[in-house]
Amino acid sequence: MTAVEGEIDSALSRAGADQGHQAFQEFLLAGERYTVGDLARNGAEKRFAAFFNNLPKDQQTSIHGYFRRQSLLDLSQRVAVLGPYTKIPISTPLDRASFRALRKLPAPVRSTLDSLTESPRGRTLARFKRVQGAIVDDEIQKVGPNQLPKVKHVDLLFQSVLVEESNDDSIFTAATDTVHLAVVAINDIGKVTPFYTKFGSIKEGTTKKDPDKTIGTVDIEGTDGVFPRAVSFQVTAIEKDSGGTYNDFMDEASEYLQEKVTDELIAAGIVAAGGAIGVTVPAPVALYIAGYVESWVDDLIEWFFDLFENNDDIIGERTKSVTLPDLEFEIHERRWPIFTNTIQGDGKGTPLKGSTFYWTFAGSGARWKTEMNIQLR
Repeated sequence: MTAVEGEIDSALSRAGADQGHQAFQEFLLAGERYTVGDLARNGAEKRFAAFFNNLPKDQQTSIHGYFRRQSLLDLSQRVAVLGPYTKIPISTPLDRASFRALRKLPAPVRSTLDSLTESPRGRTLARFKRVQGAIVDDEIQKVGPNQLPKVKHVDLLFQSVLVEESNDDSIFTAATDTVHLAVVAINDIGKVTPFYTKFGSIKEGTTKKDPDKTIGTVDIEGTDGVFPRAVSFQVTAIEKDSGGTYNDFMDEASEYLQEKVTDELIAAGIVAAGGAIGVTVPAPVALYIAGYVESWVDDLIEWFFDLFENNDDIIGERTKSVTLPDLEFEIHERRWPIFTNTIQGDGKGTPLKGSTFYWTFAGSGARWKTEMNIQLR
């Protein structure tokens, strides 16, 4: 990756995060319109209605109370909560048009996205068709035994967690945290999938090991041979006790977010790949989507934990993005730092595991140190 490419990727990721934050502001306005204003028009309001009506009654009650309070905020307070959405009159639906009218992207980012969002008859889709033909067969031969086009899954592997400092400060019990890792995975066509793994109670100063345990995975869609491809994993560390409601809530929220990503990012052509759903999203655009999802989920988690009384505590969040290189790429440390050595593969489909990376999650009075890997199979 050149310096320029790195700057572009970083700008795309930041722009995606900005748009994800703005999309969450839209979520808050849609919630107010539906629960207080009794509006369920096509677009964000209808999407919120589907999300809201699948929640338990006690959560619906809490959410309705929140939006009633939000509706009573004065103008300056509404601007702080809703940002540019404060300006949208109630007669205007919250749909693709309103979202696109509000988004403000830096010129270099807009130019980069525009170059990747052409019509189905444009250069992007033409490239997809080209690599689906005989040219792919020639390129695959250059890969050797690794056969990257045969990689169908990218996994996030857990190795260990050390509870260096416990969230539990009770004087009556030993300092122990119930370690829970929630993963939101995004695959190469923008599909959002949640995963939850509970590691049980771990005493302060103790390490829990579960080598090569898969805590999140994405399926590489299609067989079109298009590379590079990008996927990402957002990990939220939660001290989860009995009575916590995070998982069920996030299941519903992930469905909301998936529809949002598919309908208003990909299908609307904001970050489309040739305008076709189901076509591999170009790697730079995938970084934009990853930033978007990460920001939206972070805002949602903060809102959720402020709103609901439950026994869960957020310790921290981290995100890992992985780019599968083009077909002529050799996997080694100099070109792809996630791997420590050149990996030739054995030609028998044996999974390829990257070097261990170390994440520390700190917050809510706790500090957990983890070891993880990325695996291709």
